[in-house]
Amino acid sequence: MARKETDLRPLVLLDAGHGCDTAGKRSPIWADGSQLLEWELNRDLARRTQALLSATDADVRLLVPEDDDIPLRIRLQRATSQCNEHRARGGIFALRLLVSIHANASTDGSLQCKAPLATPCHDCNEPCDLRHTPRGWECFANGGRASSRQLGELFLAFALRMLPQDIPVRASHGDLRQHPEGHVKSEQFYMLKQPPCVTLLTENLFMDNPKDCALLLSDNGRELLAQLHATAISEYLEIFR
Repeated sequence: MARKETDLRPLVLLDAGHGCDTAGKRSPIWADGSQLLEWELNRDLARRTQALLSATDADVRLLVPEDDDIPLRIRLQRATSQCNEHRARGGIFALRLLVSIHANASTDGSLQCKAPLATPCHDCNEPCDLRHTPRGWECFANGGRASSRQLGELFLAFALRMLPQDIPVRASHGDLRQHPEGHVKSEQFYMLKQPPCVTLLTENLFMDNPKDCALLLSDNGRELLAQLHATAISEYLEIFR
């Protein structure tokens, strides 16, 4: 029996990590009084990505429309239910995606400047203990699934093309701009290994780095990151059309 057209629509689940009630998960308060809240950023990027993908034939859903922090097991239940529904309609594994959206932060004190806290950096005018925090964009695939690694490699390729040249693209061998032999990083995070679909987790710059955070707080920066997500997802889906 021929499949109906609707049965072949790819399913894309956008998972916004953390919630408004999650402890921490925010940037420092910068000199101008601004502060990034990760839960808000993640949801904004998910909504923007969904809007950009609306021009495709994919069925794009927000896994966490709430502002609250939804436990991992509940998010997994939602993802599993929707993936099983897609499979029952005739959809194939490769056309079921879950992308979990996050922002990064460093807790490595060795990377902090030893100058007094109050000493401003001449470059960014922020306290020196934040001056040398890491920056850059990266993503993590489920190393046990070739399709997850394939999706991650596409994200890295578009990150290289679309992000400003001064932003590192972090891969298995360091900055991909300096070490092109690198590949997508692999991890076994809960939301990477459990859902019955192709999974990827993105870390969209470092919210405790002043330059990265300035981009994350800007409308242009958020739109660029959403375009990165939408472009890589669209390119991946085209492979299986």
